[in-house]
Amino acid sequence: MKAMNYYPYLGLRLLEDLAKGETVTKHFFRLRKMKYADPEIINKYKFEALKRLLNHAYLNVPLYRDMFAKEDCHPEDIKSFEDFAGLPSLTREDIQSHTKDLLSATADVKTLRAGNSSGTTGRRLNFYYDAQAASAGRAAVLTGWEMAGKCLGDPLTILWGNKFVVDEQWSKFGSRLKARLYRNTRIPAYLLTNETQLRAAFNIMVKQRGGFLQSYTSALYALSLHAQKHGLAVDPKFDGIFTTAETLFPHQKEAIEEVFGPVYDGYGSHEILGIAYQCQERRGYHVLDPNVIFETEDFTGDLKEIVITDLWNYAFPFIRYRIGDLSSGELSPCPCGCTWRRIERIEGRVTDALFTPQGGIFPITAIGFRVMRPYCPPIQQYQLAKVAPNKVILRLQIKEDEHLDLNMIESLMEPNFQGIWELEVVRVDKFEAGPSGKHKVVVDETV
Repeated sequence: MKAMNYYPYLGLRLLEDLAKGETVTKHFFRLRKMKYADPEIINKYKFEALKRLLNHAYLNVPLYRDMFAKEDCHPEDIKSFEDFAGLPSLTREDIQSHTKDLLSATADVKTLRAGNSSGTTGRRLNFYYDAQAASAGRAAVLTGWEMAGKCLGDPLTILWGNKFVVDEQWSKFGSRLKARLYRNTRIPAYLLTNETQLRAAFNIMVKQRGGFLQSYTSALYALSLHAQKHGLAVDPKFDGIFTTAETLFPHQKEAIEEVFGPVYDGYGSHEILGIAYQCQERRGYHVLDPNVIFETEDFTGDLKEIVITDLWNYAFPFIRYRIGDLSSGELSPCPCGCTWRRIERIEGRVTDALFTPQGGIFPITAIGFRVMRPYCPPIQQYQLAKVAPNKVILRLQIKEDEHLDLNMIESLMEPNFQGIWELEVVRVDKFEAGPSGKHKVVVDETV
């Protein structure tokens, strides 16, 4: 499929901005212009944006005004990023308990967009964002896709969405018209629960004959396993695949690329869209530096907890927000020429770690997968479940024609649990996707 002409697409984008009161196009070209800027220029730009945000939050947002008072500090006292890193962080619990206190006095709630997320915690998080934050976030997504080779106007297939999104949003006339104009083909991820639905989704993808594909990682991985099982192929493959919303493991990437095409992983959230993306080099993730301040703090071992600041949401500021995700490693400047900071890996969520009976933290996703890596792809999916205070079960979905010694895997895993939990390894036929189409790698069944 040939790309839509660049200028008609741009015209549609500008018309949508006008209709919604957004500035996505403006932010997109701002990011494109800064992609190769000197890091000192970018840091100066970010710090000036940060100062404006802090002054606004101090004057207009009760929670931050109280925070500065408790710290006996004023925004003018923040002279560097190091000073900024000394401020208290914002947690999910803060947002859940003080939602109203995070709203800016200058914002009209009636004009704001409401968002919510439960992530993997199960606890609902309500927040707001204004047109400026929405514009900057959507421009970040377009920028991330462009870094992977997607031009404005290239067709996009979307494997996404829970039941609410599909029934209440995708079904609206305006949404369907927009998808048609932008040449987006949408497939509900939450429906992929049996062989018939998997085959129907696969057949839709075959008809696309190229273009790009955006999907939850686990949904597309499940579709890849279905294709491999039945000897199905996509020809031609997609030009690029954007996985997001879940950790991408090497065995998943290998299976997806074998069936569908090259994978470019991205990192973002409901609260802050478009945080970091892989470019065509596919080595590490470029942080969208002009949009966010990306910090990390020690978590355990070589894992770091991500602390993120959205420089554009003035209605409901996320300042030093512990978003609940983990990363590891930093990389040198990229051969692609983009000067934005690079991190090596997104390692999963803080909630993909279990609290020990002694009150410590065990990063079960990272350690679990590293131990089992030699057994992939025979192990197609896994899940670690805490079923009692002192017991965990490792559930493995293994290829039908493969035999693995579960006792051997148990013996290899046990030392990593350091005597904290009793471990049992079991084989399961398959895992059912959650309501959103995602697969939970770690579950705590004791709560």
